Amino acid sequence: MWTALVLAGAASAANIGTNVHLPPSDTLDVAVELGGAWIRIDLNWDLAEPAQGQWNWAPFDAVIDGAKARGLKVYATLAYTPAWASSGNRRNDGANNDVPAGNTYRTFVEAAVARYKTKVDVFGTWNEPNLADFFEGTRDEWIDVVYRPGVLGIRAQCPSCVVAGPEVATIGNAYAGYIQAALAAEVPNVLAGHIYASFPEDDSAAGVTKDSFYNKLDAHRVQLPFYEGPLSIREAAIAAGHPELPIWITETGRQADLADAGQLEAQRKQAERLMDAMASRPWWGGTIFYELSEEHPDGMWPDIRWGMVLRTSAPDGTPLDDFARKPVFTYVQQRLAASPPAGVDAGVDAGSGGGNPAGPDGGVDPDAANPAAGCGCATGAPSRGGVLIALGVVLALRRRRHS
Repeated sequence: MWTALVLAGAASAANIGTNVHLPPSDTLDVAVELGGAWIRIDLNWDLAEPAQGQWNWAPFDAVIDGAKARGLKVYATLAYTPAWASSGNRRNDGANNDVPAGNTYRTFVEAAVARYKTKVDVFGTWNEPNLADFFEGTRDEWIDVVYRPGVLGIRAQCPSCVVAGPEVATIGNAYAGYIQAALAAEVPNVLAGHIYASFPEDDSAAGVTKDSFYNKLDAHRVQLPFYEGPLSIREAAIAAGHPELPIWITETGRQADLADAGQLEAQRKQAERLMDAMASRPWWGGTIFYELSEEHPDGMWPDIRWGMVLRTSAPDGTPLDDFARKPVFTYVQQRLAASPPAGVDAGVDAGSGGGNPAGPDGGVDPDAANPAAGCGCATGAPSRGGVLIALGVVLALRRRRHS
């Protein structure tokens, strides 16, 4: 038995976080201000290895080192094919959703884990592989070329690291099959998925003519003899024989324009419903909201309103005045501040996830070895140059959005 980075039950600072992509440093300051322990970042292969064997770790060093310096825990998703590693651009829409050639993805995964295994707290396996915008291959190709090699690559470099997957989007009817196929291939330590559905308390159609949040989470929609939807995330895990797996919802949220009071209250209410729902579900280990900061440089992406805060000025020496905070930010911040201290971590059997004994939080025991040994990890504070690179990178990442 080892203790994973999984806290069950009521929402608290220890099991709440936000998606930040690859942000400038002031966004990390806002994450600390919010009070959640976690950030989820994009550890993108197409950025890390733009040419085979040529590594560009600077943007990731800046964000990961900045997060650790602030006491934040890091969940890093390993995804997106560089053009040189593509087996073919089937949809003619760019390389990053292409099926990787040969063993190239595992090679990247092992390099990333070797570098960051003492700093990243959870490694995620790709992002939304059941959506063609993020992976254009078949489910079997994803299992054979991405998911299983990815899990094995993480564990080859770090047997005690926490692995989360399959990070499916609960859109369409195929996601339950992806979960079951993943669990048949390799069992992660954390079952991760994304839910953007609304709650029936606030949407009369949810659970009737469309799936509700609960239908995606733990009780699928059944309206026999007319309709039966796909299994929920929790039901798919049980059907696959793994009811013991903690579930993390690693993307969830609602858009809101800062000028629209109705949208702002709906966004806040969605967070309230979700945090209430966590309290009655001991297997629900964590939630990472999408997303922390909303950015519109030079008026770009005018229809994207997912952020808990809106950037109002460029990064500078006084970071906390660079953002306008939406009511959802204040609500989550106040609720986390009022929550009781986190209890004992929920135990996860090593046999279910493949880990070896680790430190008290599931990471590498700091007393077991030199944290920097063998991983080539950057040390010290991130350079200003690295932060500026990350700021540029986050703009490119904004193309990967949910509709």
